[in-house]
Formats: sequence, structure tokens, C-alpha cells
Amino acid sequence: MAIRFLNNLDLTTNEIQNVAAQNLASNPAGYAGQFIFNTTSNSFNVYNGTSWIVLDGSGDISGVTAGAGLSGGGTSGNVTVAVDYDGADNIILAAADGTALTLATTDRVMISDATDDNVKYANLSQLSAAIG
Repeated sequence: MAIRFLNNLDLTTNEIQNVAAQNLASNPAGYAGQFIFNTTSNSFNVYNGTSWIVLDGSGDISGVTAGAGLSGGGTSGNVTVAVDYDGADNIILAAADGTALTLATTDRVMISDATDDNVKYANLSQLSAAIG
């Protein structure tokens, strides 16, 4: 016979060990936070206040959106997000506009290498040597 607790049980950080969830052949009406083991589907279920959720270790994303300067994204499965260098709009300008800017030969700029279509960086000293 089960002992009824009419008030909350505070275990003061102690553990409940060797506990088994209530075994039921179907999910009951449910209340938020209730959990059971469904013996028909052999699944551990929890009620979220609206519906029963099967806790089977699977899950998925609802969406990944690639913002400015990124490509990829998706709404399920394995999603890849990559830097998108195509187009002049994909370089993020977060610094000042260059007014009273002092450049050093070790400062870098990003370039599109025409030999292999990859984005690379170069020191300003390399640019001045290449331009002459």
C-alpha cells in the first residue's frame, strides 16, 4: 500500500535512490511535471503542462538562421553554418571609418585570392611590395 503525502517532501539535497516511475499502459490526463513509464511504448514520458513528451534521447533543432556574412542553416538534422565571403556586403564593418587612421606595415587586410578563390589576409607591407 502506498503512503500518501499531503504536503511537499523536502529532502534537503538528499537523493532518492532505486526509485521507479509509475508504470502505466497509457498516458493519463497529466499535470505539469508528472512523469511515468509507459509500458505499452516502453518509454519514459513527462507531461509539460500541454502534452506528453517522450524522453527517448532524441531531439532536433527548430531552426538555425545564418545571419549577415554567413551561409547555411536549416530546420532539422545536422546543420552547417559557414562564413560567406561572396559579395561586398559580407564584410562586417565594426570599426571607425578611417578618419585620422594610422596604418602600420604589419596591419592586415582581407583579400580574395584570384588563383584559388579563397579569402586570405595580407600585411600592408606585402601590398606595397606587390603594387610597387
